[in-house]
Amino acid sequence: MAENARKQNEQNQLDLKVSEGYKPHVVPNALKVIDGSIKTYKEASEMVKQDIGTPIKPIVPAVFVYVTDVKKSIDWYCKVLGLPIPDTDRTDIHIFGLGESQCSNIFLRRVDKVEPTTQPLFSLDAPNIEETYQFLHKLNIVIEHKDDEVIWFKDPDGNVLMACSI
Repeated sequence: MAENARKQNEQNQLDLKVSEGYKPHVVPNALKVIDGSIKTYKEASEMVKQDIGTPIKPIVPAVFVYVTDVKKSIDWYCKVLGLPIPDTDRTDIHIFGLGESQCSNIFLRRVDKVEPTTQPLFSLDAPNIEETYQFLHKLNIVIEHKDDEVIWFKDPDGNVLMACSI
């Protein structure tokens, strides 16, 4: 028994040494961190079918962004995300169905008054931060913060979003 505990302790120490200072250069879009290990969306879905003692699954299928003008916001988000502008007449809500490879859908929900966030609502994958900065700058998007790994920027209603290279 003591031998097993010693081996487990050695493995834990090795795991810590391997992970110290680790910083990935590119993180694939379809990865999620669950239970300390990286899983694809499909693997994560399979994992949550197991009995984990809670009815809540560790998956984020949707992010809600509150906006005052859905049409204007659709155009803006399509430009920023490189998506085609959909043909829609709805002015109360729009859902960007990003599919399993991106893990979450973005819901634009119309409200009369937006209370903009001061911290990022969510993070977007941006492997090249400098290229991302130039792109956002060219679109005249308000940049709140920029460093070597992240950019915080505002949508038309002042909600803060983040582009991240890590």
